[in-house]
Amino acid sequence: MGTKVKRFFRRLWIETGYARLGGAFGRFLCVIAVYTIASLLSNSFFNIFLLRVTGSSMAMMRYNLVLACVQPPAMLAAVVLVRRHSTALSLRVGLSMHALAYLILTIDGNPSELVVYALSALFSVGNGFYYTSYTPLLLTYTTDRSRDAAQSSMGLLSTVAQLVLPLLTGMFISSFGNLTGYRILFAISTAILLAGIGFSYRLAPVGPAPRTPHSIRLTARNMIRNPNLVRGLFSTMLLSFMTSGSAYYVSLLVYNILKHESAIGALNTVCGIITMLTALAYGRVVTAKKRGVSMLAGALVAILAIGILCLFPTRWGYTVYALIYSAASLFLNYPDTTAYFSVVQHDPLLRDYTAEVHALRENFVTLGRALALVPAFFLKDAVGTAGIMMLLLALCQIPAALLVCRVVRETPAGDD
Repeated sequence: MGTKVKRFFRRLWIETGYARLGGAFGRFLCVIAVYTIASLLSNSFFNIFLLRVTGSSMAMMRYNLVLACVQPPAMLAAVVLVRRHSTALSLRVGLSMHALAYLILTIDGNPSELVVYALSALFSVGNGFYYTSYTPLLLTYTTDRSRDAAQSSMGLLSTVAQLVLPLLTGMFISSFGNLTGYRILFAISTAILLAGIGFSYRLAPVGPAPRTPHSIRLTARNMIRNPNLVRGLFSTMLLSFMTSGSAYYVSLLVYNILKHESAIGALNTVCGIITMLTALAYGRVVTAKKRGVSMLAGALVAILAIGILCLFPTRWGYTVYALIYSAASLFLNYPDTTAYFSVVQHDPLLRDYTAEVHALRENFVTLGRALALVPAFFLKDAVGTAGIMMLLLALCQIPAALLVCRVVRETPAGDD
């Protein structure tokens, strides 16, 4: 029996493409796991926490707007750190900022609205430093052939965590009936992130990136000269437009439909099972040349799911939406990222400046996030119009997917 189980997992490891990933990526994946677990513990219900603390959907919207707008300048600052020191140091600064924010939330479990905005800025700075290091490290520890499998493995890691953590945290928070459960989770997240900072010293060494005067300005000029990268940037903006806007409007709907953290956690667990299965399928099915088709299929299924939610804004309608969208999410989100990585790695003027490229790309991500939240300033009934806004956001993914299809056709596939 034991031998059959070993053979099954060995075959699964090979069929999904994970066998192409080395030990250096494995250690990097462990750091990602720490960040993912800490984030899921505290962020699964963070928008609902904000609604409970502030009692205002506008405060939640402003929090997300600050979160989006502070990150690009933080990433530019992180680029300087990467150039002068190392990519790993930027990673540790990002983890440290998140740990500090969770520590503040642990001490002050019922923050004022002003403190909430300050924490949003702190989280955003942490994101900026973390993701500035994330892309160069991912490109260092993978190749173009193994990158889809790497994305799949990270998706699988995330969804396995989603199988357990949202359900447990939802039940844990509900068992207290006040904000005490949130404070305990913030404390646990702080401890996990501190452990992750220590483990980051075991990453395969990556020295400082080569220094070039005015590298940001030079990189921006080279990015504009690459038509595939420009297409990818607009695709990224449209994708961010949908994902950020949907997260905000879904939070409003969930809070009004399900009402209870334990119910939300139970549904998230079921969705996690579906996403885990699609992560396995993604690693096996999607290759470099199939990224565009994958994203287009994911966009169509996402539109179907959101359409159901618009027609049936009830508990069952939301449940069906969540299940269908979980099956589509990886196929919608991952191709844009892997196609972008491929374009950068095949451009000799950009491949050594991934930190700068990613920092500049983040401006398009931020623009998408900000544009998605702008309508909330003018909507008198944000909850009542949330479904329609989500459908409009989802329709934008068709041109995004078509742009990625064009990028995939014109970018050579192969090893780095």
